[in-house]
Amino acid sequence: DLKEFIYRVESGLICLVWDPPNALPEKIEDFTANAVFGLGYHDCHIYSAVAVVDSTVSCWPKSALPFLAEHSPSVNQSQADAIEREIAHVRSVLVASTANDPLCRLATFLSVLSHRNAAEGRDPRIVDDSMQCRVVADYLKMDIETLSNALIELEHRGIISLLPPHRLLIRDLERLDRFTAAP
Repeated sequence: DLKEFIYRVESGLICLVWDPPNALPEKIEDFTANAVFGLGYHDCHIYSAVAVVDSTVSCWPKSALPFLAEHSPSVNQSQADAIEREIAHVRSVLVASTANDPLCRLATFLSVLSHRNAAEGRDPRIVDDSMQCRVVADYLKMDIETLSNALIELEHRGIISLLPPHRLLIRDLERLDRFTAAP
């Protein structure tokens, strides 16, 4: 489902659940009164919410996030946790689905970083120097040479530009997103 709302638990207990295909559902997190869920950077929900006991939940527009955070400091941490969970989820799906396509895997990774940057108020076109090649290669389960070749190919296609000394500019987000295999 599309993330159209943010949800606040008014009473009861809500459990966030991941229901992977061909596996048992996995509990992600419990939410009690005053907790907010339905957060993250992704446009669609990747987890389901289940009422464990009789519960009341209010719906808020996504634009209400700053208001909710102002009245409950834990909302910002919940948003950060949701973003990290989504990135971890996308990574696991990404590595499994693009095992033989490093270009697609890298493009998806860069797309995720871009969307996360946008969600956190940073320039979605810039990947900064905090991403070292060895770390990215390990994260994507590829060697440095494969990563380098994929970067060169994306640059050759005009999708990215390498900015000295350690930054990357995403020149064409739309074309980058066309490579992606992320959910």
